[in-house]
Amino acid sequence: MQHPQNVKSGILCMILAMFIFAVVNVTVKGLASTYGVWQITFCRFFFVLFPVLYLLKKEGGKSALKPVKLHLLAATGIIGSFAVFILFKAFQTGRLADVTALAYSSILFVTALSVPFLKEAVGWRRWAAVVVGFSGVLLMANPDMGFQTGSLLAVCFAFMDAVIMILLRISTRYNAIGTTVFYMALFAALTAFPFMLMEFSMPNNRTDFALLAFLGLGGGVGQIFLTRAYSIAPAVAVAPMIYTSMIWGALFGIFFFGESLTLPLVSGAVIVILCSIYIIYRENVERNVPPRDLLID
Repeated sequence: MQHPQNVKSGILCMILAMFIFAVVNVTVKGLASTYGVWQITFCRFFFVLFPVLYLLKKEGGKSALKPVKLHLLAATGIIGSFAVFILFKAFQTGRLADVTALAYSSILFVTALSVPFLKEAVGWRRWAAVVVGFSGVLLMANPDMGFQTGSLLAVCFAFMDAVIMILLRISTRYNAIGTTVFYMALFAALTAFPFMLMEFSMPNNRTDFALLAFLGLGGGVGQIFLTRAYSIAPAVAVAPMIYTSMIWGALFGIFFFGESLTLPLVSGAVIVILCSIYIIYRENVERNVPPRDLLID
């Protein structure tokens, strides 16, 4: 049984991770008005390699650089590069709060995809939560007012992120978390590199360079906090804290971009959050192995 203090520390680590990821997202939206999205995507993955080396050192150093099923890690990185490009494009064209909330619907897609790809048995309770959760997604997308480009891209990212989570679940059966994240980031950076060259723009000043580097460095630090949270506390206790990122996204959207909260967004987000937490709870009950791969940033 986990020590109560470990649970508290795990929750704190998860909240810190989500705050850092939210800061990364608001930085992306700010930079996307000046730099190409592929360049931003490349920086996100290239600079994350440096803090991930810290994870590798803790997991065995050089021995952790020897991956199992490298082709699986390569596929994850390639898909991850295009998925993050779509997410960043969504931040560029859509509202920060809307895109953040819709992106977190990926857990619903994971549950649906785990049946054909992982051959997992999903009970009727989780299927019901998925159906209700998708009604929340539609509510947030607000089709009566016309689907917005940013919202459509965010839903597309959520689906692709679910595919990535499925691949991560398979990969972490053979590789340590640090190894998986390192090679995923490496292949994602290599995928983004040629696209980045076609739209490359030299940073205008040291501040912009620092912000571009922060996308990866901050994301890496957030990943370390997230990994730490799952290592010291039960996933069923810390996973719900992932949704604090929606709060930060809404607040940052209001203060930095003059956005406003809408009733469909708030109502839909509440539905998605409750359904996602219930899915996490049911997976813990049915499998006694809580999901450890909710790696959205």
